[in-house]
Amino acid sequence: KIEKLQTDLERTIAEYTEATEKYSKGEISFSDYSVLAYEGEKAQIKQEALQKVRERAEYLRELGEQKHFTPYLFDESTFNSVYGEPAKPNQQQSALLAIATIVLLLGGTMAYERQSGITSLLSSTFRGRKKLLWSKVAAAALLTLLVGGIVYGMETYAFYQTCTQDIWKVAVQNLSVLENFPLPCSIQGFLTGLFIFRLFCLFTYGMVVLLLSSLVKRMESAYLLGVAVLVLPSLLYHYFDLNLFQYGAAVLPLEG
Repeated sequence: KIEKLQTDLERTIAEYTEATEKYSKGEISFSDYSVLAYEGEKAQIKQEALQKVRERAEYLRELGEQKHFTPYLFDESTFNSVYGEPAKPNQQQSALLAIATIVLLLGGTMAYERQSGITSLLSSTFRGRKKLLWSKVAAAALLTLLVGGIVYGMETYAFYQTCTQDIWKVAVQNLSVLENFPLPCSIQGFLTGLFIFRLFCLFTYGMVVLLLSSLVKRMESAYLLGVAVLVLPSLLYHYFDLNLFQYGAAVLPLEG
C-alpha cells in the first residue's frame, strides 16, 4: 500500500514538473498548469510526510530490536494532547486544583483541636489521641484518593475517549516522549502506574497538610501555612517564572 502510494505521488510530481516546463514554453494554458501545479504541490507535501513515516517506522524497528519490544507505528497526537508537552498547562492546572482542594479540606483538621482548647481533654480520654489521630489519617487518605481519583480519572477518561482500543496494549516505548522509559510495559500499564504514583503524591501532600496543621493554634494560620508550603511555590514557579521555587513546586511530580 505504501509502495503504491509512493508510485502515485512520484507520477503526480513528474506530471507537475513536466507541466512546469511546458508552461514556461507556452505549450499549455495557465488554467491547465494551475490544476497540475495544485496537485503536484500536494503530492510533494504528502511525499515528505510519507518519508517521515518511513523513517519513523525504520527507527522503531531498530529500537524494538534493541529494547525487545514490538514496534507499532501510530498517531501520537492523541496521547500528546492529554499527557504530552501540549497538555502541560492543563496538567499544571489540574495538579494545582488537586493540591489546593486537599489544603482546603484538611488544613484545619489538627489546628481545630488547639483552637477549641480540647487538646488536653482528648489526651485524657480512653486511648488518648492515638485512635483519633489514626482516624484523621485514614479520613485524609480517603479524601486525597477521592480528589485524585476525580481529577486524574477525568484525565484518563479523556484519553480513553479519543484513542483506539488497540493503542492501550502497545509498548510504551513506541511513543517518542517515552522511548527511553526503562521498564517494559504497555501504554495501559504506564498510565496505571502514573495514576497510582499521582495518588501516592497527593496522599503524601495530605499528610504534610496534617503535619503543618498540627504546628499552629488557629485554623486560619493552618490554611495559610498549607498554601504557603504547597501552593504558592508552584504558582511562583509556573506563572511568574521564578526558577528559585522550582524545587519547592509541589505540582512538578504530578505533571508526569
